[in-house]
Amino acid sequence: FKKYVNINEVESSIPGGRKWKKKKKNNEINIGIQLDPSYITRVMMTLASIIDSQNLKTKLRFHFAVVLSFNVGSMLKIYSLRERMRDDVEFNYYDAKKVETDLKNLNTKGPGAVSKLLLPNILPKDIERLIVFDTGDLLVLKDLTIMYNLNMDNYLILGIRGGKVGK
Repeated sequence: FKKYVNINEVESSIPGGRKWKKKKKNNEINIGIQLDPSYITRVMMTLASIIDSQNLKTKLRFHFAVVLSFNVGSMLKIYSLRERMRDDVEFNYYDAKKVETDLKNLNTKGPGAVSKLLLPNILPKDIERLIVFDTGDLLVLKDLTIMYNLNMDNYLILGIRGGKVGK
């Protein structure tokens, strides 16, 4: 794929596909996730926990920074959560292969682990806030609305330090 694809829009363009209209809502939550082909199942577990724990009135928009020749089959596997769990979830995939060269060897787990760092630079301009999650060993059990709407004062980024920072 090129630099970006909204899989919901692709399905909407296929005869018989579910219709999709992109609308910004006040009650949306944008979630950023890094992804490479070796973490599909683990990412799906994290996504399922997010989808399952959110208020049904909240619009979920997932933004995946993908690397290592991530393919359409993998996109569709993840997209199957829409049919199985919640039809109004949006799935966007962004080409983050730039980290494969520019941030090579930054993380021992490979470029998939750092591709989320590109998201603020490659997202569409309509995304004003983003919660970025690590995946695979994360389950979300509560609604994210309070976290998403947290007053950030003058900070551009808020976060929690990784347990191995500095080691």
